[in-house]
Amino acid sequence: GKVKLTDHAAEWSVLNALVADNDKLDEINLSSEDFDDNQARVIFSTISNRVNRALRADIKTICSVLMDAKATAAASAAATLAPFVAGNIMYYADKVRDLSKKRCIVNIMREVKEALEDATKTGDDISGVVEAGMTRLSGTRATGIRSMGEILIQTVKLLSDRVAAHGGETLDDLAED
Repeated sequence: GKVKLTDHAAEWSVLNALVADNDKLDEINLSSEDFDDNQARVIFSTISNRVNRALRADIKTICSVLMDAKATAAASAAATLAPFVAGNIMYYADKVRDLSKKRCIVNIMREVKEALEDATKTGDDISGVVEAGMTRLSGTRATGIRSMGEILIQTVKLLSDRVAAHGGETLDDLAED
C-alpha cells in the first residue's frame, strides 16, 4: 500500500494545543516546513513568530494578525481552532515531524528518480545523480533522514542499472516487474 505522508488532524491538534499553551512551542521542535497543510503552516508560523517575540498567541490575536496580513483563508481556519489541554502535544508533534521526514525523502527520491531516468535516456553517467541525491539528503534538517535516504537512493540506483541493462525501459516499467 501507499505510505501515509500527511496527517492534517495531527497538525491541527498541534495548533490547538499551542494556542492553549504557548510555552509548549519550545518543547515540540517543529518548524512551519514540517506542516503539509498550507493554512496550518501559515498559522504555525504566526504563532511561532509571536511566541518567539514574547507576544500573545491566542486565537483572537492570531486571527487578527492573519487578517492584517491579508491571509484571510488562514485567518478563517484559525478561527476554528479550539484550544485544549496540551497534554498530547508531544504525540502529535512527533507524528507531524515523522511525516515531514517521509515527505522530504519521497520528494528527494522523486527528483533522483527523474534525474536517473533522464541520465539513462541520454546515456550520461548516473554517479553524479546519486551524489546529488546524497548531498540533498545530508542538507536536510531532519535527523535520521540520511540513512533511510541512502538506502532508497541505492535502490533507485539498482533500478537504474537494470534500466541500462534492459535497453532503456523506464524505472516505472521495471518497478512493476
